[in-house]
Amino acid sequence: MHIYEIEKYGLLISLNPETGALAIKDVKSGLHFTQNNMNQNYRIANANVFDDKICFDITCSDINICVNASFEIQRRIQGCGPYAELILSSEEKFNGSFLYPPSFDAKSGDIGLFPLGEGFAFPVDDPDVEIRPVRNMFSGSDNSMNFWGILRRIKENEGWIVCAVENGNDAQVLTQRGEDGLLRTSISWLPQKGEFGYRRIIRFFIGDKGGITAACKAYRNYRKDRGYVVTLKEKAKKVPNIYKLIGAADVWLWNNDAMYRLYNKDAKDESRPKELLELRCSIAAEMKAKGMEKVLWSEFEDVNKDTISYINNLGFLTTCYDNFKDVIPKPIEHLMTPTRRKRCRRIKNWPDDIITDENGYYVNAWMIMGVDGNMYHQHALCDIPAVKCIMEDLPEIMKKKGYSGRFLDVVLATALSECYHPMHSMTRSDSMYYRKVLLKYVNDAGLVCGTEMGHEDAVPDFNYSEGIMSPPYYRAYDSGRRMTTLYYGDDVPEKIKKFMLNPKYRVPLWELVYHDCIVSYWYWGDSSMSCPEYAHVRDLFNSLYGTPPLYSFDISTWEILKDQIVDSYKRASYVAQKTGYYEMLSFEYLSEDKLVQKTVFADGTAVIANFGEEAFTLDDGTVVPGMDKVVINVPVNELG
Repeated sequence: MHIYEIEKYGLLISLNPETGALAIKDVKSGLHFTQNNMNQNYRIANANVFDDKICFDITCSDINICVNASFEIQRRIQGCGPYAELILSSEEKFNGSFLYPPSFDAKSGDIGLFPLGEGFAFPVDDPDVEIRPVRNMFSGSDNSMNFWGILRRIKENEGWIVCAVENGNDAQVLTQRGEDGLLRTSISWLPQKGEFGYRRIIRFFIGDKGGITAACKAYRNYRKDRGYVVTLKEKAKKVPNIYKLIGAADVWLWNNDAMYRLYNKDAKDESRPKELLELRCSIAAEMKAKGMEKVLWSEFEDVNKDTISYINNLGFLTTCYDNFKDVIPKPIEHLMTPTRRKRCRRIKNWPDDIITDENGYYVNAWMIMGVDGNMYHQHALCDIPAVKCIMEDLPEIMKKKGYSGRFLDVVLATALSECYHPMHSMTRSDSMYYRKVLLKYVNDAGLVCGTEMGHEDAVPDFNYSEGIMSPPYYRAYDSGRRMTTLYYGDDVPEKIKKFMLNPKYRVPLWELVYHDCIVSYWYWGDSSMSCPEYAHVRDLFNSLYGTPPLYSFDISTWEILKDQIVDSYKRASYVAQKTGYYEMLSFEYLSEDKLVQKTVFADGTAVIANFGEEAFTLDDGTVVPGMDKVVINVPVNELG
């Protein structure tokens, strides 16, 4: 059997034509990663080395397709060393998915890097790890960035490989356990409307030291080279109010019956009485008086211009919810609560602007409750006519209300869609393009733009994310409908304790790449106060990551939670205010149990968070106090 190899610029790459496995080796250090055998339905043919490229064909009997492949070494991009590049192309049609290349062979002790929201580092041999096996690379609710990676701790130098996908609009990430129980990650390519379409490209960056930080910085430099790293300082030239966003706590203040009026069959729609509007203003003023200087005041209900003007005059940033995806079908309009009908201004877009699949059926969106107590699917507004909608709606709304920002729900959280409607046909790549146009329109109007979750392809076009800190797979059940639910004691969902708030698994992958580009928050149904007993843990994450807190609560619970919220704000917002415009330079573990962690930002700020209960002494004698469930000792130190 002949192994095809190329050595260049200090890298060695190879193809085993019998197994289909690719391999990459750093010649100087000896660090290497080799892939597993490809699926048994795949075959390699016509392999050869030509013009410093390993060229070959991949055939798949399952989907009856032949794909042309080239594997080569590229010299470098700014900030990155040499890297390997795999290019796949085909003129053929296919259905299903194309599974190539295979996963890299995992070894016990390896750590997988997964950009789920902020990011997770899962030991591949940890049997307790739970991860969604199939994840859309083109959905912020699945993957916030177009890569996955592996750490390999050879003599603790923490070698690494990053598998970066050039265009993830038609790609899925597969993570499954092999027969040995180890997690393995690979990629699945989906057709673009039944065709292979454009070239599918993966770039493999490799390093023999530096671990998580070095891997993320290589990826940041790669994305910067592609024009995606646009900083908040740059964005503020067009949207000056971004300075109000830096370090601002995101506040969602709900009427006590808000959720009831949205989701319960006997609910009636009543205009907001004057006393409720005045109460909202008084709570905002009390926040300001108690030291909450920077607040992103997020509105969902319809409020008057005077209320918004009052909150604006407090110096707060004001923004309002909107949705350009979910449409109530006219045949079930009568089954919706009055409040729901009032909120959904897109009923007029049904059916002409709805996404249709290849069979002509309308594509479903978020489910909502009808007055009969049953759940019903809304339909999904196509991203092309959505642009027309925002151009019609936004100028009038902003003129009437005076908000300084806009929050567009689900835009970067939901998966990209193909549409087969003859009046607005689109591919998933078109879908991403028009979603970016939607966000950019808000920024071009001079408004601070936020969206749910977040995907890196739109980083130049929005300013803040609600949900990057709270990956959906690890949230409380149905958190999108339980924005004010409080969990105590044994009622705290196991996934929150085991994954969402577990410092042994969580890592700031997103912040290492985009901290100075996007302000990141928790999800509104997974706020800093959703589990009051664990609020201090979220405060530590906020301090360590340089991200502001989010508080979602009912008016009646303000009196119960306000002292805790104010204390949390003072702890959790400081670093975000100080470092919001600066790149996160590094992340590291300071203790073997991973409970003591350190981040450093480009302004010189260094943060040490101790998630353990015992105090930890640094090499220079500095004592970082431990935390406990009652008394919160803030383990944040500015080090020279």
